[in-house]
Amino acid sequence: MQGNTYVNVNGSCEAAFNFYAEARNGTIETMVSHEATPAGAHVPAEWSKKILHATMSAGSTFLMSSDAPVDRSKSRKAFQFRYRRQHQNKQSERLRRFQKAGAYACQ
Repeated sequence: MQGNTYVNVNGSCEAAFNFYAEARNGTIETMVSHEATPAGAHVPAEWSKKILHATMSAGSTFLMSSDAPVDRSKSRKAFQFRYRRQHQNKQSERLRRFQKAGAYACQ
């Protein structure tokens, strides 16, 4: 059995997935906004372009996500990515890309 990760994003799911796809050399499989579904008629106009569901694959990793209203998502102070790679230089390059984008900081 393989577990898949589902991430609720605070209104920036599309931008986050574009970044992850580039940083992890992944493929965005699905990116559906509220307005592309019948649910679009039932959300505020400013929310219609927000992502209802997105999926991405990167190697054997599968990530799912959606935008969540601010009042329904908790702000996290930190997160971590764990890599099991044979080639340290590839891992270091990915970390540099995350740091450059402001998505990763060492303390």
